[in-house]
Amino acid sequence: MFKADPDTQRMIDWAAAAGLPPLQSLAPAAARAQSAAGTAKTALDLEPVAKVDNLDIDGPGGPLPIRIYHPATAADGPAPIILYYHGGGFVIGSIDTHDSIPRVLANRAGAIVISVEYRLAPEHRYPAGVEDAVTSVHWAAEHGAAIGGDPTRLAVAGDSAGGNLAAVAALRVRNSVGKALVAQALLYPVTDHGDLSVHASRADHEDTFPIRKPLMAWFHNHYFGHDDPMTEPDASPLHHPDLSGSAPAYVLTAGLDPLMSEGKAYADALEAAGVDVVYSCWETTIHGFLQMGQVIPAARDALHEAADYLKQRFEG
Repeated sequence: MFKADPDTQRMIDWAAAAGLPPLQSLAPAAARAQSAAGTAKTALDLEPVAKVDNLDIDGPGGPLPIRIYHPATAADGPAPIILYYHGGGFVIGSIDTHDSIPRVLANRAGAIVISVEYRLAPEHRYPAGVEDAVTSVHWAAEHGAAIGGDPTRLAVAGDSAGGNLAAVAALRVRNSVGKALVAQALLYPVTDHGDLSVHASRADHEDTFPIRKPLMAWFHNHYFGHDDPMTEPDASPLHHPDLSGSAPAYVLTAGLDPLMSEGKAYADALEAAGVDVVYSCWETTIHGFLQMGQVIPAARDALHEAADYLKQRFEG
């Protein structure tokens, strides 16, 4: 019923043969180091871009680091801007571990991509990451022109936990940024921290690499500081009482992913609220495959699909 394609199976077998300790058995710092070392071996090679700038902006918790990618081919006039939020369960991951993804998006979509080093748990628990994500959108709207961008053409994007932050930020800035946010790209997003029994894939793939049930519980506990369900909208956008007026959305899921059902449910909920939605399920692969492009070449194809959607929205 749930059969991985040959590339995905190769990735699963490679990870099993590595014999590394489960991330949830490690302290957060060690888990970050182990995950980063693995990603360095599997992520897509870094595409050249025209320029990369690192700077700090004013964040709600102090300086907020961002990395700005300028596409290899310059646009005629100011370029649209994508705010990108990396995955990692709100605990691991960084703008360094996800360096390959913004480069693909920048070049393919012809956009400036701002990758945001939002604060991680457990050092900075919920809603710190949400606050940083929202701040970054407002910063791009106010300062985007100074970096060669067009602040009237913004998008948010993110994978996994970053997809959650992108979805929440898109809802939070509806009134402040408004129609300047023209798109959101949610890549196998976390959309529900509530009653997970309603999502079939949570049970179907609770033992599927790389985010088995114990690791998901570890992420939840570190992010919120407890094991209780969290259904408030800034934690679980699927439970937001009013999704209308949110930016048009591209929602990607993986068929062999515990998060597949809630990603599809969020796409359906957005559509039911009158939001234009494109839903894409990569049925024979796993969560996190966008970071496994050296083993799973479909990662580049999926990123191109997301970037093409964003480009289309930018071009109106």
